[in-house]
Amino acid sequence: MDGNDLLNMSLSDVPLPAQRQALGEALSERGVSQASISVVLRHTGDGVALSKDLPAGRTRLGGPAVVPAGVEWPRLQDEWYLGFLMLVALDELPPTNGLPESGTLLFFEDLEMMGLERDPLVATRVFYVPAGEPLIEPASPQNVVFPMPALPLGARALPVPGEAGLVVDALRDAPDRELVIEAMNALAGPMLEHCSHSLVGSPVMWRGPMTQEIPRVFADATDETRSRFSDSLLDGEGWQLLAQFGSEYDREIGLDFLGAGGGLYLCIPREDLAARRFDRVVAFFQTASSFGCY
Repeated sequence: MDGNDLLNMSLSDVPLPAQRQALGEALSERGVSQASISVVLRHTGDGVALSKDLPAGRTRLGGPAVVPAGVEWPRLQDEWYLGFLMLVALDELPPTNGLPESGTLLFFEDLEMMGLERDPLVATRVFYVPAGEPLIEPASPQNVVFPMPALPLGARALPVPGEAGLVVDALRDAPDRELVIEAMNALAGPMLEHCSHSLVGSPVMWRGPMTQEIPRVFADATDETRSRFSDSLLDGEGWQLLAQFGSEYDREIGLDFLGAGGGLYLCIPREDLAARRFDRVVAFFQTASSFGCY
């Protein structure tokens, strides 16, 4: 069992429990202990890969903005409007942990600053529109931050092998630590083919983990914004990944999103996702500083 076998399982719509079991078996075949396999799987979250290389429907990156009926195009605190980042048709997705099964998710983001130097609840806006409720395509304002052409995205379910730094730290004293790193570098690369962007799952991080990045997001937030979050959330606890976006270049439609090696992460309090509440989503951006997954 190698990384390409794991990728083909995902492309063939094999159920997620069987994919997770196969990842564990692939590690075992390489001599990784059951204790270390448990650590890897604990940081491997079931998610949905989104890619232009997969058969696509209504889900798309960029394109004309869509808002819920009665909602204006979100704007920053000045004359600029947020860029329309993505529309997700939830009924097109394979079954996954936590997301609504129907309806639409609409993502807006400050695609110039990637949430930096902006109040986090101003720089990122996500709307959930239940099935049957109207969607409106508003006229585009002139001052839109980084308007993007539409790029249709297809979806597949996979266990996302992420949080490599946390895995390596947890295995600091494990005798097979280097073996885990070698095995996961071989397996994770093929698994993440056709995975330019993803929903939920585990964050594939280049730098610090989410628990370290979230406090940085709130460092310059207003007191009003900070008051909407508990102390534990401000300290980085109780969050989960909602979506992550990688580099996307398409010469044909003139799209160069994030440049080479960047990553944009949108995070939501776990309690909010369970309650189908999306008004406290925040984002942070990372730049690649190393190669490989582990």
